[in-house]
Amino acid sequence: MRESENIQLEKEKPSHSCGFNPLANSARKSGQSSRHHTYFNNKGTSEQNKNKVQRLSKSERLAVKVKTKEKLVNLLKRIDRELSEKISKCASEFEVRKLDCSTKGKGVIGRVPYHSCDFRLCPFCALKRGRKVLKKYFPKIESFLHANKRLTPVHLVLTQKHREGETIKETRKRLLTSFKKLSRRKFWESYFAGGLYSVEMTVGSDELNHVHLHILAFRRRFFDVSILRAEWKKITGDSVNFRLDRITDLASGCREILKYISKPSDVNKFTPKHIREFLELKGAKMIGVFGEFGRFCASFDKEKGATDNEDETILNVGDACPCGCGAVVYAERMTLEEMLREMRASEIRERPKIHPHEILYNSLARQRKDK
Repeated sequence: MRESENIQLEKEKPSHSCGFNPLANSARKSGQSSRHHTYFNNKGTSEQNKNKVQRLSKSERLAVKVKTKEKLVNLLKRIDRELSEKISKCASEFEVRKLDCSTKGKGVIGRVPYHSCDFRLCPFCALKRGRKVLKKYFPKIESFLHANKRLTPVHLVLTQKHREGETIKETRKRLLTSFKKLSRRKFWESYFAGGLYSVEMTVGSDELNHVHLHILAFRRRFFDVSILRAEWKKITGDSVNFRLDRITDLASGCREILKYISKPSDVNKFTPKHIREFLELKGAKMIGVFGEFGRFCASFDKEKGATDNEDETILNVGDACPCGCGAVVYAERMTLEEMLREMRASEIRERPKIHPHEILYNSLARQRKDK
């Protein structure tokens, strides 16, 4: 994460409360903000965030994955030809499962690749890994919060200044060692009841390694973020930049973070040197639990705890339609290129048409604005 000059503290907003916090509820009744807050924002001012990037369509996101995969294959050709060929075959063909429902219409219900490489940097295997992490940890998170209703889930991102000549393996070790020290401080134990962490690696414009630690932590109570910043600086010696956000909705918030922490690193700025360093991490622990939540996970019994809320399961070929219309799931074998063409054609058909009067109105409105 880049150092920002726009680091600022924002007041606690009661509407952001997850419903677990009595301080936020009292602040809502009185119409005043809480004295202690935990929302830390280094995104910059609202003026800088006005021009947001337009969200990509499904076909555009798939095209980005294809380019990333090609870049990864080309980088690995001179380093590990066997792994390069394995990634090249990954997601080259798909079993596209379809259902012609009489009530909801025809549509694709799932795309399952015939080959998977399970390589950490592969963009096509990220979704599979995300579902695996979600299925493993979400029931435990839900059960833990149900047993400790005063806790509030937050998303914390810790980073440290990079050092020249340091490999990804060394940077990762330094960051995890610093976080281990932080999690043992009395300050940390008094405000957080453990959580889940994941290591993310990126390459900056200076071609140096930038390692971040994404943490899904469970906050006991409000506190001033300046305390956390001071403790983090004491441990690292030079790093003060981090980010802390509340999760407003448990189900959607935790799901998004669990998917996010399992995403692959951006390889667009990777060089053969970075790939070699990344391959040294084979077998290294990238996701883990800590604190009270870690001890809870060790003793967690899925049958007695919360049920699995994974709602992204895909119907198998031959399964009947859930609505009872009598339709049956069938499959078509498609190459990656064929699937991309079909998605683009479908998006063009579904694109809303603009009425000629609306085009004229928009043109006149622009002319009046220019005057």
